[in-house]
Amino acid sequence: MRRSSARAKLKQHEPSSAKQTPAGGATAAPAESNRTEIFTSAFNSCNGESVVLVGTYDVVNKEQQDGSFFQYITIHAQGVGDQGNEYILKLQRQAPAVDS
Repeated sequence: MRRSSARAKLKQHEPSSAKQTPAGGATAAPAESNRTEIFTSAFNSCNGESVVLVGTYDVVNKEQQDGSFFQYITIHAQGVGDQGNEYILKLQRQAPAVDS
């Protein structure tokens, strides 16, 4: 409840003519984005539990100013192991893209 009243106060103080525009005509380079649903299994070697994970795998390739590409990978999955334990996997990686 405190959060919504704080938002209301912020909105009251915004000037009615406020607009969001890029400074100096700057534009972002286009990025290629791919999202894939994943279904995989894993093994917890600490307790011998098999885990089935379901989630998403996102890859974004973004061109840099020098013409090279940078790759951002995000994985978010969750599941339950055969012993009833719940698992959440969150992984984020970024690295220069490599041509294959």
